[in-house]
Amino acid sequence: MGIAFALQARRDFGVGAIAPRPGPARGRDRSTWRLTLRLNRGPLITWAIAFLGLGVVFGNFATSITSVLGSDSAVKQVLAAGATTSDQLVSAFLVTILSLVGILASIPGVQIMLKLRTEELEDRVEPVMAGGVARPRYYASNAVLALAASAVYVLLAGLLIATLASTADIGVDFGSAVLQAVATVPAVWTVVAVAVAVVGARPQVSLAAWFGVLVSFVLTLLGPTFKLWDWVLAISPFWHIPNVTVNDADWWGLLWISLVTLAFSGVGFAGFRRRDLTR
Repeated sequence: MGIAFALQARRDFGVGAIAPRPGPARGRDRSTWRLTLRLNRGPLITWAIAFLGLGVVFGNFATSITSVLGSDSAVKQVLAAGATTSDQLVSAFLVTILSLVGILASIPGVQIMLKLRTEELEDRVEPVMAGGVARPRYYASNAVLALAASAVYVLLAGLLIATLASTADIGVDFGSAVLQAVATVPAVWTVVAVAVAVVGARPQVSLAAWFGVLVSFVLTLLGPTFKLWDWVLAISPFWHIPNVTVNDADWWGLLWISLVTLAFSGVGFAGFRRRDLTR
């Protein structure tokens, strides 16, 4: 904190302490996809490192989950609500912890969409549009990167959690844990799709892009504790994630939230195509 305040006091307002290097005389990025990746390169690398650490932390936590949850009913209510047996305790915890990873993974996806809005407000999108770039293609490059990055982060942390948890004697199978992480991805996409819709159709209320993240966090972690009704919990897309370890897993929920994702994405693309830039 001391270093941060010292640096802040010595730099010019609105710029960094390290002067940015001038760009090349002629740009090297020939497509909207490479441009989007370049603009988000720093945060993407930072989040990748963060999710590697997150996977290690949650994976090590999972190895001692039976002793931790068995001695604390309050924590059990949050992380493994409804579990009665040891096997149910572990599987319910796995679903919850991967849902938490999914909620966190949706944050960089939302940030990528809001970065697009920032570029728009700084008048850096109009020159790109003037170069003959179609609006749907430009918006798709940002939306696809947001969805893909979030999915990669879930799978990255999920692989580490599955690896560490499967080595402990808690009844977790590596394949099932990885499949549970894969089943979490559609819910993450639904949350990111909210940001796609907001930035595309109503960018004036860009703060609403975080609505999906906030609602998912509150309902997924705190909803069972307050014993909310199922129809309220169902507002969160993570409520529809099936427990892949049970024989009668309900996969229909992933279909419904996937349809919601497509609907939100359609709203975003239609809005961005029709509205004025910076409006």
